[in-house]
Amino acid sequence: MLTKNFNEDYQSEFENLLEKSETLEVASFRKFLNREYNKGIDSYLQSGKVTGWDALFNESQIAALYVILYRNIGLKFSKLYYNTFSKVNLTNINPNNYRSIWEDAFMNVGKKISQFRGASVSATQQKELTKFIERFHRSPDFQNLNERQASRILKNQVKGVSDWRSKLIVRTEATNAANFANMQTASDMYGKDRLQKIWLTSFVNSRDSHISANNQKRKFEEMFQVGGEYLSHPGSGSLPANNCNCKCLAIFKPI
Repeated sequence: MLTKNFNEDYQSEFENLLEKSETLEVASFRKFLNREYNKGIDSYLQSGKVTGWDALFNESQIAALYVILYRNIGLKFSKLYYNTFSKVNLTNINPNNYRSIWEDAFMNVGKKISQFRGASVSATQQKELTKFIERFHRSPDFQNLNERQASRILKNQVKGVSDWRSKLIVRTEATNAANFANMQTASDMYGKDRLQKIWLTSFVNSRDSHISANNQKRKFEEMFQVGGEYLSHPGSGSLPANNCNCKCLAIFKPI
């Protein structure tokens, strides 16, 4: 039996776990971005050129990070969904028997998403690097520094860029990974025909279109209509306005 405040309680658990998961995944992306930015800085200091970063932010390396993120977050939220719903709606499945199945599914989604977004992520970081270096390159005071001084300043300052860029990437993907995991786990536990899904909006800095979508109810295979798109779950859209920094969730409830 679901309690009166079940949706609110689950949303709170979802958001708390999402925040913790994001913090862990940001570290890997930050390390990668900072390393690539530093390579660009070294190249600039040697050549004086503020462009030419084609070898940096390799798409295959970005893809590997995406696969790991989707696996790690997916498994956490699969466990959350199972542990929560198996107490109130009996299921015949043993999660230990599904771990490898779910892990493969989450990794495959991460790979597909990276194929769709990886080139854009790479190009964005290259543009960000150029913009960052140009800001210093135009300064007469900076030009008067020796290479060691310039390197220290650039590499110290670029840490902030790595940090906020990595957080933006992870926050965008984490919501999709978590909601996909809920959807996959719910389907395996109860079957698509026995599920209803409800869009629950996170009201912290939410967009008007997502606030309007709150409490939309759909059958499992029907789509939510949000912000000009049809979405299977929060985070699954193609428009940045529907994905970036979204914290919404779809709760999949047996009926």
